[in-house]
Order: sequence, then structure tokens, then C-alpha cells
Amino acid sequence: MIVGFFQTSPLLGKKDENVERAISSIRGAKADLLVLPELFNSGYLFESVEELKRSAESIPEGPTFLKMADLAAQENVNLVFGMAEKEGDRFFNSSVLVTPRGDYCVYRKLHLFDREKLWFSPGDKELKVFDIGGAKVGMMICFDWIFPETARILALKGAEIICHPSNLILQYCQSAMITRCIENRVFAITANRTGTEEKGGVKLSFTGYSQVVDPKGNILTKANECEEGVWTVKIDPGLARDKKVTPHNDLLKVKSAKILVIDDEPEITDIIETFLESAGYQVRSENSSTIGIERAKTFLPDLILLDIMMPLMDGYEICQELKKSGKTKNIPVVFLTGKDARSDEGKSFKVGGVLYVKKPFSCERLLEIIKVVLQTVEKENK
Repeated sequence: MIVGFFQTSPLLGKKDENVERAISSIRGAKADLLVLPELFNSGYLFESVEELKRSAESIPEGPTFLKMADLAAQENVNLVFGMAEKEGDRFFNSSVLVTPRGDYCVYRKLHLFDREKLWFSPGDKELKVFDIGGAKVGMMICFDWIFPETARILALKGAEIICHPSNLILQYCQSAMITRCIENRVFAITANRTGTEEKGGVKLSFTGYSQVVDPKGNILTKANECEEGVWTVKIDPGLARDKKVTPHNDLLKVKSAKILVIDDEPEITDIIETFLESAGYQVRSENSSTIGIERAKTFLPDLILLDIMMPLMDGYEICQELKKSGKTKNIPVVFLTGKDARSDEGKSFKVGGVLYVKKPFSCERLLEIIKVVLQTVEKENK
């Protein structure tokens, strides 16, 4: 499989010109998968929501998507590119995968960087993996790299190649992506941009050095700081299916912790269960307090996520019942709640909870909490 990236320095606000330059560069590249930078068509340094509105487009109706879909079909190439997406009155920093057949999928950046939080909404779509024929690919965007869980979730879902559209200004991301590839045994294509943007008293210099890295951390091809163009390299995606560091160490075959979710809102338990299962956990969920208590005694989870505001018995009472049973008294309980009173937080610890997490929270944040609690319990048990 031939994969690669397009490194460029887009002109701020000049969408048509930026898209045409990308199309011209990609034509004739003869690749199976190419990744373009974050916000490749618009530039990065927005000063206001009004300015963002002029650059954002709907997907798949917008002109940028339509032109890139035509290019994918004409060149028989899978394209991944970053752009500002408009949905209703919200704006997302998004990455789009479009195939030669016209199939497409969208990922919305979960971890917004610095001033992006002033204009964009956080991503509301789960991390997904897509089979493009010959390889399974996942997408993350720029600052997502600093959160190891992002790449790990994609790897657990079967990603062999992580496509990473970026507008990097920090100097150490490219090196960190080598680690992400090693710890997950995946390929990564980081498509960064070059150049400088200066506006409203803010100046940003982008680092370039786009790269393709293999599952053992080898850099297969790399641009320099200021070059523009398309780079390609031949890879074997099958190498990412071997997760063994040694014959006895498989990176992804670790003990799968068991988690029980007790919350009276089915939509909440469904989201948490789906997300945690994708992260490799065994998960059960219950919407009833009494059934939840019985499930804890039979499932014997390593951790319980418990809503406080439950009907019949609230979370405090459920926790007290769990602590009375020899089977469940040592299971750590993390309270999930929309309540915000300091007295409630104190009460959660008094009845035996180990953490008190306020809603709303992101699934990524919840995953971090779960890892910390389980690691703490493991250390205490040694």
C-alpha cells in the first residue's frame, strides 16, 4: 500500500485557492491513502466566530468536500483532510475521510487547543475505525496526540494506520508520535503545515516535519520544516497486526478489568458501556438500584460507576448496601452526579466512595479516571 501526506502553507481565508493548490499537488501522486493538514482549506488563526462562519462548511454538501470527493474518485485515492465543519449553529474542527467510491466519515476534534476553545465546540463523535480495503484507519487531529488514550482507543478498535491532520506549533509532537506508534504497534501519518500566521496581535509559527512512522517507531519518510508538496512511501499494514513486543508480551492482550455502571438513564449507560467496551473493558450496566446491587454480587466488577440521583434508593444508599456485603465491600465506587454541593461530595466519601465526578464529563476524562482508580487499587493490593 502506498501512503503519504501533503504538507502545505495555506493562505488564511483563501479557501478556493488553498483547495485548488492541494488538488493540483495531489493529482498524479499515485497513492492509496493521502493525509492533508488540519484546516487545510482555510488556515488556522481565526479572530472571531463571524470569521469562522465564513470558512466553515456543511459536510457533505459544502464545496470543499465535493471537490475532494471528486479528486478521490478521479485519482482512486483515499483522502483524509481537516476543515472547519458547520452543523446547525455549532462549529467543529473536523477531519474527513473520503474514499474513491464516495463513502465518507467525519471525526470531530475531541481535545481543542488554546484559542480553538473560543470558536469551536468539542467533538461529539466517538473515535471510529474504517476499513478502506487493505487497511483499517482511524483519525485524530493535532493536539489529540498529547492524550495517549486517543491512539490507544483507535488501536484497540483495530486501527492499523492513524491519520493525523495537524497544525502543530509545539516542537515535540513529531517525536511523541513515534512513541504512540511503538506503544500501540500502529502506523501514523502526521500531515502538518508550514509557515506563519499573524493576526490580532497573535503570531503562530507551524513546525512542518510531516512524517510517516511505522509500528516500531521508524520514520519512513519526512518533510523538512518549510517544504511543500506530497511525500509517499510503501508500507505493509499487516505489520500493525502483530502486537507482540516479545513472544510473551502482547501490547493489547492485557487483563481486561470489569466495570459495572449503575445509572437510571439508559442513554447514559449505553454511551458509557459502548465507549468503555471499545477501550477493552468488560462492562455491564443496570438502570435499577436493586438490580444493580444484585448484578454487583454476581458480576463482581473491579470498579463500579454509580449515579447519585437514582429513584427508590439513591447512590449513597446503594453504596452503603454494597459495603455491607462481603462480596462487594472492597469494590471501589466512583460516584457520577449532576449535583454540585460540597456536602454531597463529602457524603460520597463518608459512605465509601473513592471519587466524586461531576456531570457533564467527556468519555475520555472518564477513561482517565478509571485508569487512575484501577492502578491505585492494584498498587494497594500488592
